[in-house]
Amino acid sequence: MAKKRIFWGITLLIVGLLTLLFAFGGEFTLEQFLKSYRLVVLLLGIVFTIFGLVLYIDGRTILQQRKMNVGADRRREVRHPQKFHDIPHHKIPETKDLEEPKKKECPECKKHIYKDAKVCRFCGHEFKVTYILKVFAPEDKERFDLLVKKLSARLKKPTDEIEHLLEVGMRFKSPTVELLKKNRIRFERFGCRIESYKKVSRH
Repeated sequence: MAKKRIFWGITLLIVGLLTLLFAFGGEFTLEQFLKSYRLVVLLLGIVFTIFGLVLYIDGRTILQQRKMNVGADRRREVRHPQKFHDIPHHKIPETKDLEEPKKKECPECKKHIYKDAKVCRFCGHEFKVTYILKVFAPEDKERFDLLVKKLSARLKKPTDEIEHLLEVGMRFKSPTVELLKKNRIRFERFGCRIESYKKVSRH
């Protein structure tokens, strides 16, 4: 469509210019010009020229817009090589498959908030945070025996129970991050594998 407009625009421009040259060709006076066919030819030449110029500009504008749209589509394909409609329907997760965040009830305002929230967003109630240190037995046998002996004496528990807890991961609670770090350093000296996380109370 755009190329046809450009073609007919150029054709009408050529016809219009030839018509104008024909209207002004030869020698004549103004009176002869106004009374002869030259006036009609001049008007036709002006119409052809204007109409051809409009068609040519319109066709060029359409082609330019198409190039811009093609460039924008290519840029989008580079940014998103996989289109959303290419994903099979059976692979799109359903609402029932989404994991809903666990909630708890605030003891002050009785409203439900997220389970891991430290502060209630409705009333500002602060929940107690406990830092958990999970300690696993060291691989070195001498360090393991020494650690079991020390923990058994301090916690007043039998050695076999301490050994079992260290094998599965013995948990120690710390009220602050600073104390958690200190305990972590102590157990790392024995070569223990350490895991730590925080637990927010429900009250």
